[in-house]
Amino acid sequence: IQHFDEIDTSRLAEGMIFGRTSQTYIAIRSAHALHFVPFAESAKEDDTDDLLKRGRSGTVLNDDYDLVQEGPGMHWFIVELSSADRESFEDFRLRVSGNRINFDAPRQALAYRTVLNGSARESLLESVYASAFLVDGAPRELEYPRFGSTYVPGGSLARKPQNIEFSFSDKKLLLDYTQNIRQVED
Repeated sequence: IQHFDEIDTSRLAEGMIFGRTSQTYIAIRSAHALHFVPFAESAKEDDTDDLLKRGRSGTVLNDDYDLVQEGPGMHWFIVELSSADRESFEDFRLRVSGNRINFDAPRQALAYRTVLNGSARESLLESVYASAFLVDGAPRELEYPRFGSTYVPGGSLARKPQNIEFSFSDKKLLLDYTQNIRQVED
């Protein structure tokens, strides 16, 4: 949370947290209450992340280090983003707090009502564990290229590729996962 200009932790017990950095907003809603675990406790559990291995931890090693959700049954969380060109931070917090959520445990289905992309009407987002994602009842494709990069042919990587070719200037890096080959070409 150290990287935010403004943070609202007043609703952690309700499974909500809100943040603002510059003109961008983020909200997290969860099935259970949220709380922070201090770095000292996380480090004792040998739960050090890549940031620490690279030695650039800065000011993140404090009491508000890991945001954790604990409780019975299945855990879920929803992340919603917005920006100042759509609404104020206060309006964002009020809107997201009031958005309706329904979790159907037997079906492992989560339904969330919200306004998408500044639309005037509310949309229904539905997710069924390991199955489907729907927007207003229409299924969305879940198998699509994942990583956009100007360094790969075509500008994006296929999902779970067998090999990847990166190029920059007159250099290439070829990664072949099926044959376990890493090859650099000048």
